[in-house]
Amino acid sequence: MAILVVVPIPLFMTQLAFKSWSTHHGYEPLWSTWILAYVLHLSLSVSYFFLYTAAVGVSPSIAILQRVAENMPRGLKRSEIAPPWFTDENLLGTRCSNLVKEQLVSEARGLLTLSWRGQLIVQTFLVFRRALGLPDVAKG
Repeated sequence: MAILVVVPIPLFMTQLAFKSWSTHHGYEPLWSTWILAYVLHLSLSVSYFFLYTAAVGVSPSIAILQRVAENMPRGLKRSEIAPPWFTDENLLGTRCSNLVKEQLVSEARGLLTLSWRGQLIVQTFLVFRRALGLPDVAKG
């Protein structure tokens, strides 16, 4: 949130401080310019958030690339990739824990159930995927 809120404030304050100077020199940016600049800033910040999450989270594809890279130049058979890395904890453990912590799902008696917030997110993405013509990978 600091990137979204704190960074634009000094820029706006700088604009106000130099307003008298800019008026005397024939330059005064329009509010539409500031709004467009903020939309650009917002879109770049949101992109950063999504990319950061993808980079920090454990990715099976990246893990496969790392395993193959460790065995270069010889290479690696498919059957040699899975056993040490593809465990329940590496693939699901952290993700399920995060969903419970964020109250998107709850866990009772070994069963995960969706909260109303989780259901809202699922339905939103299902509608979005269907609008794009993408398959329903979870079948539901």
